[in-house]
Parts: sequence; structure tokens; C-alpha cells
Amino acid sequence: TNADVQSCIFARCQDLGYFIGPGHVYGGDYNIYRGGDPSNSHSTATVRVVRRSTISGRDLLSFSRVQNQVAKSAVLAFVDPTGNDPKFLVANFQNVSERL
Repeated sequence: TNADVQSCIFARCQDLGYFIGPGHVYGGDYNIYRGGDPSNSHSTATVRVVRRSTISGRDLLSFSRVQNQVAKSAVLAFVDPTGNDPKFLVANFQNVSERL
């Protein structure tokens, strides 16, 4: 179910040591913070849980564009249906012109 997928992703982010906050302001499900109190730091990424087997290019670009504007990485999270294992795809286009 969708709640199971959300819970699995949330638990994995916690296991990785992130503090997790709501991400709806930036078009995602969660904002993740590296350690410490989020009132003293900015989130490093916004996580959007993918609930379908595909995501459109338009969805990927619009989500990553918003994250780029607010200096965060865009993270698409999904659960592998064969192993119930959470997977993460990070789209970070910050300073992309400097890397070309």
C-alpha cells in the first residue's frame, strides 16, 4: 500500500541518520536534514516518494527545477517490488553549467 511505501522510505532515511521533516512546501513528501536540529540548519534534499512504476520526464524536471531554485537535491524514492528494498535516485542540477 502507499502507507507501507511511505513508511519504508521514512524508516530508511532515519536509518541513514537523517532528521526528517515535511516536504510539501517544496513539492515532496519529506525534507531531510543531515544530523542536528533542523531549526539550526537547512535541509539538504527533498524526497518525493514515487508510487507508480514510472515517472514522466516532465515530473522529474519540474521537481528537480524547484529543488535547484531552493538549493536542495531532488531525491526520488521508491521501493523495489521484488525485494521490498528502498531505492533512491538523486537529481542534482546545481551548478550544472560549471560542470559542463
